[in-house]
Amino acid sequence: MAAAQGETSSASLVTGNTWTVEIVTHIPAYESDDMGLHLTVISLEGTQQAFQLQASAEPQAVPRQGAGNKDLPGRKDTFVIKLPEGFEPAAVLVLDKEDAGCKMFQKGGKFSELFLKCLTLTSSSSSSSSSSISFLANTYISTEQGARQFVRDDALCNSALAEGKKKELLERLMAEELLELRGEGKNQEYARNNPRKGSDRIYRYAMYNDLGGDVSGDKHKGNVRQPLGGSSEFPYPRRLDTNRGNYEGTAYEKAPDAADATLVTPGVSRSVAAGFAGRLLPPFRALLLGGVRKAQLDVGLAATPWLPQDDNFSTDKTRGFIGGAVAGILPGVLTTIDAAVGSRLPLARRLLRWLGLIPGSEFASVGDVLSLYDSSEVARLTAGGEMAAAVPTGGGSFGAQLGGTAAGRVDRRTGKAATEGDSVLDVLKYDVPRSLDGQLSTWHTDEEMGRLFLAGQNPMVLHASAEPRSRLLDNRSMLEVAAASGEPRLFVVDYWAVHGMLDTLEAANAGSDRVMHAGRCVLFRRPKDNQLVPVIIELAASSKDEPVTYTPNDPAAVWQVAKIIFQSVDSVWHQLVSHWLRTHACVEPFLIATRRRLPVAHPMFRLLMPHFRYTLAINAAARGALVNAGGVIESSFSPGPFSMQLSSIVYGMTWRFEEEGLINDLKKRGFLDGEGALRISDYPYAEDGLLLWGALQRYFTSYVGLYYADDKAVREDAWLQEWWREVKTEAHPQAPADGWMDLDCPSNLVQAALTIAWVASAHHAAVNFGQYDYSGWMPSHSSMCRRAAPAKGSDAWQKLAAQELSSSEMFSYIAPPATATKVMSTVKLLSAHAQDEQYLSTDAQDWLPLESDSAVKRIFDAFIEEITKEVEPEIERRNADPSNTSRNPEGQGPPYTLLYPSSGPGVTMKGVPYSISI
Repeated sequence: MAAAQGETSSASLVTGNTWTVEIVTHIPAYESDDMGLHLTVISLEGTQQAFQLQASAEPQAVPRQGAGNKDLPGRKDTFVIKLPEGFEPAAVLVLDKEDAGCKMFQKGGKFSELFLKCLTLTSSSSSSSSSSISFLANTYISTEQGARQFVRDDALCNSALAEGKKKELLERLMAEELLELRGEGKNQEYARNNPRKGSDRIYRYAMYNDLGGDVSGDKHKGNVRQPLGGSSEFPYPRRLDTNRGNYEGTAYEKAPDAADATLVTPGVSRSVAAGFAGRLLPPFRALLLGGVRKAQLDVGLAATPWLPQDDNFSTDKTRGFIGGAVAGILPGVLTTIDAAVGSRLPLARRLLRWLGLIPGSEFASVGDVLSLYDSSEVARLTAGGEMAAAVPTGGGSFGAQLGGTAAGRVDRRTGKAATEGDSVLDVLKYDVPRSLDGQLSTWHTDEEMGRLFLAGQNPMVLHASAEPRSRLLDNRSMLEVAAASGEPRLFVVDYWAVHGMLDTLEAANAGSDRVMHAGRCVLFRRPKDNQLVPVIIELAASSKDEPVTYTPNDPAAVWQVAKIIFQSVDSVWHQLVSHWLRTHACVEPFLIATRRRLPVAHPMFRLLMPHFRYTLAINAAARGALVNAGGVIESSFSPGPFSMQLSSIVYGMTWRFEEEGLINDLKKRGFLDGEGALRISDYPYAEDGLLLWGALQRYFTSYVGLYYADDKAVREDAWLQEWWREVKTEAHPQAPADGWMDLDCPSNLVQAALTIAWVASAHHAAVNFGQYDYSGWMPSHSSMCRRAAPAKGSDAWQKLAAQELSSSEMFSYIAPPATATKVMSTVKLLSAHAQDEQYLSTDAQDWLPLESDSAVKRIFDAFIEEITKEVEPEIERRNADPSNTSRNPEGQGPPYTLLYPSSGPGVTMKGVPYSISI
């Protein structure tokens, strides 16, 4: 290998020590040997040596393990430089220089980003105090950024660097880097006054004033939402600032430029539909394309116009995300078309219904709902059962002939190639949700409703109740059993906080068919079989009317409607509070604070960063199409235009950081005794959660112990204390001051970091990756109610009382097909793991110095071993135990796997990634 050519004083250097430079990048394949990088090495004395790196050796492939043991692209280039005797590297400057770089990074005629994984300098001299020095980068570099600085990994944990001028130099370099990231350094004026561009690395806070439409013209009048976080009335966590500026004289941020790219647009949907339609016979091809042209296919997530590239989706993630969006859109395409233009195409509507491809404008029966799903799966589900005759069979063999073969298609759940012989029309059908496995006839039972609060998609809302309100529960025998039992028997799920907002919700939904309810449900755990069942449901759709109380003694159809309305309220709470607010919205500002205040070499930065992977990207996409004005949440869920304001009010009422960790959450809800043990058995979310919490706690405690020997070490870490100050005053400035622990000892530091990690990993996994397999069955998880709960004795009550279960009258209370399929398509996308997912069970870790620090590696390896050798086998054992009826219900649904750490790609209903990545 030839020595690199020097640019400054190093050019004439003929004596000195030889150092090997190894650079690992993750980039697309390319042919050029010349990476076009310039390297400047800064010594601990502050002197510099500069080099243009020109490799003469072939690069090496570097495998990087990702989801499903698939290798992601990586490359290692090796160079040789000479540094003076006694020259000890402190930092490096890396420049992707335009006049030296090759053209394989070009994008649209300009240099694109190169992802720099890490750089290592290794000395050949035995006299060097450090034979190998690592510089972890994990960042995109580009010509527009100029020289990028990277400080050595051990800058804050090497005792030889902890005093004197060496310490001062390293701290100054790290502080300068953080100033740039905060937009407070030499680019301060630019950061304040200019919209962001692609290569910017600036992390500043903003309130949620970007949810509305373009307020500058008539087209979007009224399409503006209340800014959140700017007042005590509507408190909220902060988001990443894009600095687009506000419309003149308003508090509303300007809409993204129309020229900005999006991940999934109606144009992309039409393009995909055209490719699919090309496989159909001409009449059906014209029908599909004509309908798509007329229908607005609005299921998809828009990309933010700007994100720091380091926090954006990777190429692999983006490709999978688009594919998942398209796969999610297609099953709902025809239902969406029918809702938009079916009345103008009556012959097409009749044909599609005859083929069993659409259910019509309303659901009239469970059979209509089943028509949305793959016919072969439904046939297996209903074989020999009473539902078999109710399932539409469509055009039989004629329908199969329309589809052709499976060539070029992928499996809807896993993303793998579909098997030959499957009909192309199968892509227009949904997979049967796993929550229906073996229990089509029992999805509506009291036992199944109770089980979902222990092992469903929203298992953190159940409260153990010693004294439910006597007005709600007047059953002496039940109260006596509960009082005499050694463990809790009475429980409450309480959404009555919504009651104070009903007038506002009613006004917000005026003119629509959406009705939001306040509700609470009392549940009883039967001693004979420990099954949890609802015994009282209280509902109110207006603050002006008396609440209506329902019990299992009411007519069967009335009780069923009360349950599905309450479950619909639960679906709203799940999506807006348990999911969006408590994970996505609340974690984002922790990421921003970490980027702004902790240097890359800081041990807590390294520990926390895996738990922030892709979070900014998915949140920005959600603000573009899910939680924005007119987005999927507003258009499909009962609170309508008030949805985000509802989550804001709940944030102000209930969010306390100390209560977001599992242990304190379970204590608050009455599930832990004085010794910290669970007060009930067979609560899968809590039981499996405690396994993961314990493993993470041991990992974090051991890791923190490497760097903080005592309380003083924590208190005197200025980087850490400034980070925590900013978290409380700028990231979550409106959260109660008494909801935070002090960072004054190692145990509190562990607790703080563990709480953030828990929410980003296990909490999010529990509420996210089961969405399709629970909400994909709309009757028990309707996103929307369209009618108020019937008052006792009213005409609506009497009409229901005369009906059988699952009648057309029941379906008139909940979401119609067009709304149901929009939500199903969206949650299918959100329930899928990416190919490059990083799970708690895998050793794919981007930030820890596993190769350069053996102590860190031992701790991390022990954590992975505990997850794979203890946690996963224990969850498997629990799921196989027939006595655990909540996770092994005979004929009543799937086992509980949402906190099982490992998974492959696709919609798997399991897998716990480190971060909120979808």
